[in-house]
Parts: sequence; structure tokens; C-alpha cells
Amino acid sequence: MTSLPGDKVQILLRLTPQRSVRTVTVTGNDLVKTKKLTEVIKQTQGALLDMKVVNEDVNSIRKIYQDKGYYKTEVTADVVPAKDRHESTVTYRVVEELRYKIDDITFTGNTAFTAKELKKKVETKFSVWSLVFPANFYNFEQLKTDLDVLTELYTGKGYFDVKVSHDEKTGCTISANGKWVTLQVDIREGVAYKVASVNLLGAKRFPAEELLARPKNKKGVLLPNALMLEPGKAYDIQAERAMADRVRAKYDPEGYIDLKVYPRHLYDAAAHTVAISFEVIEGKPCTIRDILITGNQVTQDRVIRREIAANPGGINPEDKADGGKIRAAKQRLKNLNYFEDPIEITPMATERDDQKDLEVALKEKRTGNLMLGVGYSTDDSFVGMVEISQSNFDISNWPKFTGAGQRASLRLALGTQRQDVTLGFTEPWFMDRRLRLDWELYARERDQDYYTQTDMGTQVMLTKKLFENAPEESEEQYWNHSVGYRFDRAGLKEFDSGTATFITDQEGNYNNSTLIYRIQRMTIDDVKRPTRGSKVQFTSELSPQWLGSYSDIYRLNLIGTKFFPIKKCVLKLEAEAGVVDNLSGDQPVLFDRYFAGGQNSIRGFKRRQVGPVDVNDNPYGGESLLRGTVEFIYPIIDMIRGSVWTDFGNVWVDSYRQDPSDVNISIGVGLQLDLPIGPIRLDYGFPVVTKESDLGKSGRFHFGVNYVF
Repeated sequence: MTSLPGDKVQILLRLTPQRSVRTVTVTGNDLVKTKKLTEVIKQTQGALLDMKVVNEDVNSIRKIYQDKGYYKTEVTADVVPAKDRHESTVTYRVVEELRYKIDDITFTGNTAFTAKELKKKVETKFSVWSLVFPANFYNFEQLKTDLDVLTELYTGKGYFDVKVSHDEKTGCTISANGKWVTLQVDIREGVAYKVASVNLLGAKRFPAEELLARPKNKKGVLLPNALMLEPGKAYDIQAERAMADRVRAKYDPEGYIDLKVYPRHLYDAAAHTVAISFEVIEGKPCTIRDILITGNQVTQDRVIRREIAANPGGINPEDKADGGKIRAAKQRLKNLNYFEDPIEITPMATERDDQKDLEVALKEKRTGNLMLGVGYSTDDSFVGMVEISQSNFDISNWPKFTGAGQRASLRLALGTQRQDVTLGFTEPWFMDRRLRLDWELYARERDQDYYTQTDMGTQVMLTKKLFENAPEESEEQYWNHSVGYRFDRAGLKEFDSGTATFITDQEGNYNNSTLIYRIQRMTIDDVKRPTRGSKVQFTSELSPQWLGSYSDIYRLNLIGTKFFPIKKCVLKLEAEAGVVDNLSGDQPVLFDRYFAGGQNSIRGFKRRQVGPVDVNDNPYGGESLLRGTVEFIYPIIDMIRGSVWTDFGNVWVDSYRQDPSDVNISIGVGLQLDLPIGPIRLDYGFPVVTKESDLGKSGRFHFGVNYVF
């Protein structure tokens, strides 16, 4: 810049042209093809040089190697300006390192925890799937994360001086074939600290003695197994968190939403003790002024608000700012499975100190699904499946059909033994009440060995929580009851020649118009892999002639399952009893009768073979059923569980003829694999007690697999 006469300046701009890219090359790659790497490179020949893009390319190439297990491979970019032109050459240099599968991880110096307990906490360990698939390769970054996890495990039990380390040079042992690595983790535990004292500071609303007291049950009896920090006993972070949570829970109903509880530690390294002081910052009790929802582009506000306000345990404007109810509302929103984690519900300050707004911040995720699958079982043979579903459906929002929190699905299953088409719809808040409406339209055909059965019909059910004033429960813990109606047009046809006349006389089409009542109680801890709790369900059905049924038929069915945890194993007990009978008119025909035997009934016997049969050993079912299972399930490795079991039961011709002394019994072993591609179940059983000569004594395999992709 140069000054000129007359208060003027001259500004000279010197421009340097941006270089373009003459060539883009990749060197040093032998394990991954160049074509694969160039597919992710965004810096192209002839374009202007952009170092941000070049750095992104480096990360993209590195990610390809990491995804294939080559975690230590280094990738750099050399950008060299040309001397004679405004151009540069870009070279991506790869320094490859071999990959190794995890053979084992060992520990030295551990006395507080066994090697087996430590391996359960880390991701870096041997997996049986690495014997089959290209997976479970050594990842140093994952190992560093695992070292932090082990450090937290030790400090959580009072080992505050613990050192957990891995020497990359001496702690890796490569196998002779160069494909496997055994890792060694060194642990210096130190001494576990004991609790010197437990105090509480800053509490005004409640006495400190009350907040730190051992909790009681609803009857006022002290809970002896409650987690507590007590002087003279070993420090336990779980007990510390439990005590802090109980302090918060005491304040929650009073609206202390700004409450903070900070555990403070004072260590005595010489005595190996720690004094814990819970510092309480109460804030002011508040009420909720408004609830503000953000991030819901598809889901309607009313769908979100009704979950937040749902009773019991709901929260609304003008209510006390109950932290417990807010956490329950967050869990209910999470259970919808419409939103990404985390779901944030944040108290926001208002003009008044005693009022808060709640900001509900959401990020929606895909709720529509297309699933294709194949399956095989000894009962159903091969089955192919396709299902289209939308879990956030809106029947009135054409053409998007999303946003109202309804559920809709169309499922088609075609196999060698059965064909099913099912259209389903669920409205979880029918008429804006916590009343679930389920509707289903179906068409089915099944080969029943010596005849074919068809069903075409529809069913509608209304389900309501039985005790509205009960404490808020999870989806796996509830009492509910349902009423419903089903109309079914059933057909019996294509009987094999030689079938008994009293069976073939049932050939034809039948109308069933059925009223349904069901009551259910469930307290299991996990729907897919339960370890404790129970499930009990009683169903009653009435198909009267005045509603259009072929006869006056009623059915009663009771089934109960109980799970008992025994260390790492599970004991499963199950029993079922059922009866079907006519009040007047014709006796129940084949499709209304009970059958037993097969993978999902009484294992060790052929499907539907347990019970009455004709002279050709064709089963024709009965009007009474009694069956049960005792199964001991134990973990083997990872997602594989084994079991030993005994099944028992029978089917009787007439109603109300259940006789526990007249049952068939089988014993066997099983294998259950919970794979990412779908579950696999294999059982082998053989009869030990048979009441009918046609059942025989030979063993039988039961196999089932579902593969969804």
C-alpha cells in the first residue's frame, strides 16, 4: 500500500494462482487393490488442489485398511509442486502392516479378579467366529480402550493405585503360521482401599441421617442386601452410585430438578482408606411451565407428548419437576424406537426461579423396514419370507403414511409345507386412550401330512393395562387383559386315500366366529434371552352358532413359564393345559382340536404325533391337552448356549381328561445359537415313556434356523 497526494492510497494486490493437480497416484499397497483405493479418493487429476480433500482421502484409505483388520497400516500424502508449471503431484503412500486374529489374551499380577472375569469385560479376546469368518483382528486402539475398562473395574472396587498396561513389543506373541496373536496385559493391583467414613454435606430439606440410612421395602422392613458404603468395609463404586441415586430419588418428588450430588474422596495412602463425603447442592423446588419439543420432522407432537404424560408416572405442565418422572418419560420415548440415542430432556431456566421449561431434543431415525429371509425347520421344512413394515405409521397421512405412532406390516411366507399372507395394523393409543388396537387380516394354507388345511379371516383385539395405578413398569413387566373378535373361514381338503371315514367326513369349509378374552402377566427380565421372572397367560374363546359358527364351541387355555437364575445358568419350567368342547351342536373338528409333538411342543416325538391316531397312525387330535418342560440352559461360549431338558405331555380324545399319570416323557439335549444372521436351534430327544404304540422309542432331531437379510 502506497500513499498518494490528496489523502489517497494505492493498494497493490499480488495474486498467486492456485495449483492444479497433475497426477494422483497410490504406492505401497499390495494387500488392497489400487482400484479399491482410488474409488474413495476425491482429489482428482486436473482439479484445483484442495489440502482438506487430500487429508480426507488419507483417512478414507486408512479406513479401508482398518475395516479389513490392518489397523497399524500408515497412510500419508506427498504433495510435490512442479518446477515449471503451477501444478502439483499428489502421491498417497501406504506402509502396510500384517493383520493378526486374536488367539488369546492373558493377564499377569491379577489376584482380585480371575482371568475369566477380566476377559468378560474386554472386547479384545478370542472369538469362535474368527475360525470361520475374517473377523476379530487385533486392534491396538480397541486394546487401549479395554485397558481403560479394566482400570475402571479395579478402581470401582477400591484399587485406586492399580496400573494396567500392555507392552506392544514384549506383550505380543505371534503364532508360527503368522496369523494369530496372543496378547499379555500386566496388572499391578496395589491394595484395596477400605471406607474410613461416610458423610453428607449441604442437605437442608432432609436430615443427613435419613438420606444415608439403609433403604426399606414397602412394608418398612430394612433391605439387608441393599448396596451400602460402610466404614471398615471395602470401597465399592456401585454402592456409592446406589447411595447417590437414593439421595436423588428422595428429592425427586419434591421438584428439586437442579439437585446435584457429588461424591468427594479423601484418600489416606498410608492407611489405604478413603473417606467419602456426599456433597448435596439442592437448588430450589420447581414446577414445569412448558414442554418444548425439537427435532421431530416426521413424528407428530401429540405422539411424543402422550408418552411423556402417560400415567402412571407421567409429567405435565404445572406438575412438580420430578426427576424420576422425567427419566421414565425419556425411557418411554426410547422404547418407541423412533429416535436416535441419546434422547435429551433438559430443564431450561425461565423468568421465575421456581419454574422450568423442559426441552425435549430428538433426532429421528428410519422406522420403515424391508426384510427378506429364509428359514428351515424339521416341522415346517423350507420357508421364504418377505416383510414390509412401518413402526411409525399414519393411516391418514397419504402418501407418506408416517408420523402417528401406529404400526403396519405386510408379511408373505412361502414354503414347501405352508404359505401365509398377513396384513397387520396396530394403534397403540386407540381413541387417544392408552388402549392398544391390533387388527390382522390373513390367508394361510398348511400341509398337515395327510390333508391340507386352509384359513382365511380377520382378527381384532383391544388390550389394556390391568392396573392403571400400578408403578411405571418396563415393557417386560406388566399385567394386561384383552378382548377381541376373530372370524375365520377354515377348510379341510385333499385327504389321503385310506384315511378313516370319521376323519374324511369332516372335509369341507367351516365358519368360526369367535369372541376372545385374554389376561396376561409378564415379569421376565429379557424378552429374547430371559434369565429370571415369569410369564402367565390365560385365554378363553367362545364360538357360538348365533354368531355364525359351525357349532357352539369354547376353548380354555392356560400356559405359564418360569425362569430361575442359577449362577450363570437358567432353569426353565413351563406347563400348559387346555380344553376345547362343544356346548351344543357338532363336536370340534380337526382345526379346533389339540395336537402335540414337535420342536415347539413335546420334543423327541414327530410333529402332531402325540395323542389319538386312526388305524393308519394319522393323528386326529383331542379335546384335552397337558404338557410341560423342565430345561436347564447353560452358556458355552459367546452367543452359544447348551441345554438338557425333559418334555412331557399328552392329548386325550375327550374334554377335561388330563391325567398327569398318563403322559409321554422324553429327554434330550439342545444347542441354541444367537447369530447376527438369525437364531439357530438344534435339539435331539428320545422317548423314555410312551403311552401309545405308534410313538416308538427312536430318537429325533429338531432343527430350526431363520436367516434375515
